[in-house]
Amino acid sequence: MLQPIGEHLREAGLMSAAQVEDILGIQRTEGGRFCSIALRHGLCTERELVRTLSRQLNVPGVCV
Repeated sequence: MLQPIGEHLREAGLMSAAQVEDILGIQRTEGGRFCSIALRHGLCTERELVRTLSRQLNVPGVCV
């Protein structure tokens, strides 16, 4: 099973545990994808999210 993306972001130092919990709360109430919420709220850049997802899924990531 994959480690949740929030944990990858926290371990990489891109988010705090509190920020991950905030996003999970938003996700529970409003729905949506974790990374989309993080991007919309300005907590991570698209490039940081692509790099982290790439590492999580072990696939190449491209961000232009």
